[in-house]
Amino acid sequence: MIQETPQVGIVIPVYGHPELLAACLRSIQAQSGPAWCAVVVDDGWPDETAAEVVAALADPRIEIIRHDDNRGLAAARNTGVKHLSTPWILPLDGDDLLPDGALAALWQGAQGPEVDCVFGDLELFGVQSGRLHYVVRKPGTIVYSQWLPGAGTLLRREIWRRCGGWSELPVFRLGNEDWDFWLSVTGNGPFTAVHVDALTYRYRRRIASLSLGSMRDNEWQTRMAMVERHQAVFQRYGGARAFVWAGVWKTVRARLRAGQFASAWRHWREAFVATRGRLS
Repeated sequence: MIQETPQVGIVIPVYGHPELLAACLRSIQAQSGPAWCAVVVDDGWPDETAAEVVAALADPRIEIIRHDDNRGLAAARNTGVKHLSTPWILPLDGDDLLPDGALAALWQGAQGPEVDCVFGDLELFGVQSGRLHYVVRKPGTIVYSQWLPGAGTLLRREIWRRCGGWSELPVFRLGNEDWDFWLSVTGNGPFTAVHVDALTYRYRRRIASLSLGSMRDNEWQTRMAMVERHQAVFQRYGGARAFVWAGVWKTVRARLRAGQFASAWRHWREAFVATRGRLS
């Protein structure tokens, strides 16, 4: 039997939760569409449970590699992409799922010669439910909204190479590594994004992810790092101050809603002092 050359390489960083990884990999195996291969990147979990999950599937299309130390999501994705040689890359988080038909829908959207990345709609499941509908916007709007998803977006390897991959700076281990990635893409030349009208990703919402989503102290810090890393983008499109302070107010509002008034004030003051003189 002659196997097709894989066109899509699926990169799956994991750190713990082997039972969720098993479901994730089964959702990949259920896909139709282009020939694919997948690499699980064990990001330094203390035991070998991820390797056991992969071995149990006995699927030659799925392999596993391992970091000796925990290096974070961005580093794990970069390691996976470097390990693969496919012209297209699909990041997939190890606790999430691909709905039936997702890969075929994304691949159909990628068939234009000028297409650089393709994404569809995302469905939340777990402790939160709902559907997130993304639309293609003008490149400059990335300084106001991350309108391109991270995990679940099919992208040309060339896009990843051109922008240097996901930033492995420690600050982005706190979050917003995908927004930083798309700012890098924007700053490294024009690109063409396509949205397909299909459900192409299922994003598991857990208690931990909910708490990180609105209450984290580091939102403005990651945004400040993005402004400093992508000065040319913000000089071209503007909005640096608004970009950073939107992160400050996101956290402040969450604390006010939770009745944490003193905490909200301290957070605002910390951000004011730390950003003074650094934003034009």
